[in-house]
Order: sequence, then structure tokens, then C-alpha cells
Amino acid sequence: MAEAVRDHVVETLGVRALRVEHVGSTAVPGLPAKPILDLDLTVADPSDERGWLPRLEAIGFTLTVREPWWHGHRLLRLDATAAASQALPAHPTVFLHVFGPDSPELIKHVVFRNWLRLNSADRDRYAVAKRQAAEQPASTMTEYNARKTSVIREIYQRALDAAGFPSSVR
Repeated sequence: MAEAVRDHVVETLGVRALRVEHVGSTAVPGLPAKPILDLDLTVADPSDERGWLPRLEAIGFTLTVREPWWHGHRLLRLDATAAASQALPAHPTVFLHVFGPDSPELIKHVVFRNWLRLNSADRDRYAVAKRQAAEQPASTMTEYNARKTSVIREIYQRALDAAGFPSSVR
């Protein structure tokens, strides 16, 4: 599913899609995950929404978050109905995170994903943190994510250190 969505986004945006990466828990085999695909899309300038947003809206994505102060971040959502209308494989939800090419978040997400794919101890530790966070009642995704933050930060630190990234990326 992630490959089909990625390919559809690239086909839709053409050269405007500088890079599309499957990130998040569904990108890590063996890691429990909510039925949400997370993809990071790199565009030259996220603030130039006229250059990319209408094309993504035309294939069913909806802009749900605009955070220009956080690395130019935009979040778009594609639900199952919209995916089906585009002849994409069924999947409940797709989150498309849009960043500019200089965003450290792009690096962090890929390094984190790759680290978890290769490091079973941290993958298992993160899986436990995810399960524990999910077992506690939460009214928002923010609350759920906050419960995992300390473990995520520790894993990020190890992954970024191992990859040789400077503290400016963190």
C-alpha cells in the first residue's frame, strides 16, 4: 500500500515531489502499528502551496494541519474512501507529512525508521512503549504520543549518534 500511495503522489506531483519516504511504524516490519501509513513528502517550498496542494487535493488528500513555524510542516490525510476513488489498495488512513528539503525532521524520520529495522532491542523497546501508551485511555493523539516521547528521544539519540549526525539535527 505505501508503495502504491508513494508512486501515486510522485506521478501526481512530478518533479515537485523531490522525495517520498515511507516512515512511521508501518514502515518497520515486526513493529505493532495503528492502521495509519505515514509518508514524508519533500517539496522545494512547503509554503508555496499553490505548486503542490491542489494536485494532492485532486487525488483525495485533505490538508488537516499547517505548521509553518515547525520546519514548514503540513499534514495531509487520505482516508479509505478517497483512496478507493483513486484505485489505491485499501488502507484506513494515510498521513502525508510535507516538509522542505532542509528540514531535519526528514533526516530524523528516516534514520529512526532504519535504526528500528536493524536494531531489534530498540524495536522491541519501542513496541513495549507503544503498547503501554495504547493501553491507557487517551482522548487525543497528542496524549498517546506524549506517553512514548521519552523512549523515542532515547532511541533517536542512539540512532543519530550511530549515523554520525551532529547535534544540530536533533
